[in-house]
Amino acid sequence: MLNRFFPDSWDYGGQRGSHVIKVTHPLLKGIPGYGPDGDFCVPTRGGQKVVFFYLKLVLKSIELISGANKP
Repeated sequence: MLNRFFPDSWDYGGQRGSHVIKVTHPLLKGIPGYGPDGDFCVPTRGGQKVVFFYLKLVLKSIELISGANKP
């Protein structure tokens, strides 16, 4: 899902031992709840499982960027 909607815009575990996915998209800049670069983090449990709340955040982000691309 991340490869389709955020190609080359996400990174898994910036540091050794980190189990966090960081996603960045320019269309998310300035939207409350996202970082100054239009970024958000999705922590994982055991490096594989994602809590439901963060899946909802990913889906909301996809809706925001998909809606911005429509005329």
